[in-house]
Amino acid sequence: MHFRLLPVPALILVLSAGAEADGAFRLTMLDVGQGDGLVVQAPAGCVALIDGGPAGGGAVVKSYLQGFGVSQVDFAVASHYHADHITGMIDAERGDGAVYIATVYDRAQSYSSATYRSYEAQFAGRRVTVSQWDAFSLCGQVDFVVLAVRANGISTSDENAQSILVKVTFNHLHLLLGGDLTGAATYGNVESAVIPLIGDDVDVYKVHHHGSNTSSNTPFLAAMRPTVSLIPVGWNNTYGHPGVFTVQRLQDIGTVIWQTEDPATQSALGHIELTSDDGVSYTVQQGDRVETYVCKDQPTARLPRWFDSISGSAPEFSLTWNASTSRRATPYPALHGW
Repeated sequence: MHFRLLPVPALILVLSAGAEADGAFRLTMLDVGQGDGLVVQAPAGCVALIDGGPAGGGAVVKSYLQGFGVSQVDFAVASHYHADHITGMIDAERGDGAVYIATVYDRAQSYSSATYRSYEAQFAGRRVTVSQWDAFSLCGQVDFVVLAVRANGISTSDENAQSILVKVTFNHLHLLLGGDLTGAATYGNVESAVIPLIGDDVDVYKVHHHGSNTSSNTPFLAAMRPTVSLIPVGWNNTYGHPGVFTVQRLQDIGTVIWQTEDPATQSALGHIELTSDDGVSYTVQQGDRVETYVCKDQPTARLPRWFDSISGSAPEFSLTWNASTSRRATPYPALHGW
């Protein structure tokens, strides 16, 4: 395993000076409709953007960052070149309240679309090509490691399969962000190929491809078992996202599902904001819904959500399970693999 430390913007201290740092780590899944747009903020105030959403996403990115006094982003990651991921990055730098992006990490190569040509022209001279195991840092506090890019050598022409998969770490908090990465043989089963790389400490999973049935396959989810899963999706999308089979697979591993919009109720639920002061526990909030979790590598975090209570201290715990209130008929799947 080889790590290559990638350069970060030389102007990082200047670019972050406008941010209103509150001493907390923050990941926000922006409600950009049918697309991906995530903001990562380090406790010291440095800001990264992971994709930017479709047309209209740029305005959402600008509005959100202006709320924190941010006018310049330290770096962005373009997971892949579909318009619902990079259009908002392009537009965020344009018009009133424009937000400058100092560096953009991507896979290089090219893509045949007008949106990609705009991206290529706009970010010329600021693009840094990433490879598997490349690492970079946000403010020296939040670490990014590339686990997959260009399908990790799997033969496929599918653009989604080319998505950059990054593992983001803040102390004990681990997040997996992978654009539209695929998990079906038809498109390139990159998810199964990266199972040995991701580890079992992932707390938060940004659900691949808006919950498409061709992603988040069973072996991948079973190996990772994230506590929280975040789905970026538009309520009026025509793709059937999130797919019923994907939702079922997520429910089967007991992960807590959050999504930006809900096609079932045709409603926009809003941004999903995750915050952590110490990287030991974290809070997820969306409107009036607020839940707090403990990172998986902390002793008390090993309580699966199907159980009702835990008592004792490491290495021995007592668990309480009530069949009438549990989400599952048996807690065995939650115990397996502890």
